[in-house]
Amino acid sequence: MSRSFRNGFRLLKLSQMDFERAWWDMANLFRAPRRVYRSITLRKQNINRYGREDFSFIVLFSCMIVISALLWALFYMNTPKGYVTTITFMLFVDFGAVGVIMATMYYFIAKRFLMKSNDTILSSTDYQLEWNYCFDVHCNSFFPSFVLLYVIQLFLLPVITRDNFISLFMGNTLYLVALCYYSYLTFIGYQILPFLKNTHALLLPIPMFFIMWALSLLGFNVPKHVVDVYFGKSA
Repeated sequence: MSRSFRNGFRLLKLSQMDFERAWWDMANLFRAPRRVYRSITLRKQNINRYGREDFSFIVLFSCMIVISALLWALFYMNTPKGYVTTITFMLFVDFGAVGVIMATMYYFIAKRFLMKSNDTILSSTDYQLEWNYCFDVHCNSFFPSFVLLYVIQLFLLPVITRDNFISLFMGNTLYLVALCYYSYLTFIGYQILPFLKNTHALLLPIPMFFIMWALSLLGFNVPKHVVDVYFGKSA
């Protein structure tokens, strides 16, 4: 069996996964996200790649998503089919499919518009953009949004879906914070790569989010409509 296959099987072994490091990453994505990416640059010096060494972060994150899906289904779709549907949608669509789409989109944006034109940099194997690193960046960026929108929002729904301006403001601001923080963490993830330029362009969605948020305060309750889309009924 080739070395690459042996390494692949090793990555799938739970006993080989560094869950302590995954917990550390998750905690610091809230309080000190740049520490997470500084550790990645140090890791690059040791293993010669930016992507994570194992799937511990993804496994731990997936378990959290399943638990949150069970809670959402308990409140809004309390049937066997409801549990399966909610878990499937949140895990394989929200996390899996959307993650692949976002990672691929940023991969091509970075390759097409953000790569430095220096011939030495472009030809060096040490400065090649890795798709799996793009997926890691998405996972890092999505985790705080997950906590805000899949965990905290669930318990705030009785308040933020009421028909008054304070509830409208609180609920829509929760989504604004989640989207802006996702963009900010994504920017940090690509900013550390020495072969990319003009990474501040990745912050451009943030002003758009503020405009959409301001317009939504005219009467569009985002949390209420999200629950409608997911479960086919108002909260």
